Amino acid sequence: MTDDRKKPLWPWIVALVVGLPVLYVASFGPACWLTGWCELNGDWLLAAYAPIIRTINHGPDWLHNFLTSYSLVGAPKPCGWYVNGDGIITGFRAWR
Repeated sequence: MTDDRKKPLWPWIVALVVGLPVLYVASFGPACWLTGWCELNGDWLLAAYAPIIRTINHGPDWLHNFLTSYSLVGAPKPCGWYVNGDGIITGFRAWR
């Protein structure tokens, strides 16, 4: 006899609901690194990662420090964030 009961779908839904936001945040650093190494215009980072940039700009200092450090770990050395006079991030660029 075979057991043809349907397997529940909820574990997959939970995995997606939890996993996708984690992957989104985790991909922020490599996206910055790739932008720096390929010398791309970093304006797309501001659009694609707007919630993270908003958190960097307006979140607690420890989170600001962690996220900006994470974004530069694998980036080439002459690479970084543009910041305006109010301390708000306005872009990302590799300076070569």
